[in-house]
Amino acid sequence: MGGLSKKAKQFDLIAGDKKKASIKIDAGSLLFKHHRLNLGSEEQEMATAKGIVKSYSAMAFDGVGIGRQDLIAGLDFLKTIAESSDFPWLSANLVRKSTGKPLFGQSTLINVDGLTIGVTALTSPSLFKPFSEADDAQIVDWQKTLPTVLDKLAPK
Repeated sequence: MGGLSKKAKQFDLIAGDKKKASIKIDAGSLLFKHHRLNLGSEEQEMATAKGIVKSYSAMAFDGVGIGRQDLIAGLDFLKTIAESSDFPWLSANLVRKSTGKPLFGQSTLINVDGLTIGVTALTSPSLFKPFSEADDAQIVDWQKTLPTVLDKLAPK
């Protein structure tokens, strides 16, 4: 997590005296370094992931996309992490398999100096099977969901 303090310092330097407008967003895949948990160090890696989320909350991130590496510890873990976050987790194409409804926010609106910015994210399909049948989840082709999300954001 040494890079997080460096990231926070950079944000402070860029913001300066807080008169500069800024947004903080991340494309995702921030919770885990690898494509699977390392056998024997799962608890440590999940504790690190929780620390990363606390740091991003403290840095007042405006949104984080859900990358496939954020799903490594399972959907329930990500849902728990998301509940403890002070920022929205976004994915326009991570949906319930049974209904097609989104599992997380598909977009967020960020107001900066009178300007409203719409932000969305896409979760990349994965080579590994990230979900169990009980998860009722799937990553659908972005072409099925993104146009609808953008149409909803456009007037705002």
